[in-house]
Amino acid sequence: MATLKLKKSAGVRVAKANPEARPQVSTIRLDEGVQKGLRILKAHSGVKLSLNKLVNIALAALIDRQAATLESELDQALRNIKAYRKTDPGYKRAIKAFIDAEVAFAAEDPMEGTREPQAAGPAVSMVREMLRG
Repeated sequence: MATLKLKKSAGVRVAKANPEARPQVSTIRLDEGVQKGLRILKAHSGVKLSLNKLVNIALAALIDRQAATLESELDQALRNIKAYRKTDPGYKRAIKAFIDAEVAFAAEDPMEGTREPQAAGPAVSMVREMLRG
């Protein structure tokens, strides 16, 4: 009969509940295969842990692995951003690219306005007449 060995050094952190606080109850639907595997593990491991405790240990291990992976990815992203900022201090190239794009598309930009006066529409004419008295 194989025994389940739980190592503290495996990096798995399972927080102990505050004895005064009641544990939060949550409903988690486990696949039938997962439930069966947990029951088999519990029956043959020789460790006296509840299914709930086994699930908590497994989830804590998953969270630790995912957090470590995410931390590594975010560290790499931060290094990439810092390296990029060093290649263009003051964002001079980015500012020049923005100015060039503004100049290139100024004729097509409706927000730039026009130099030719346009005839006032009926609403504008009515407001102007009311303002003049």
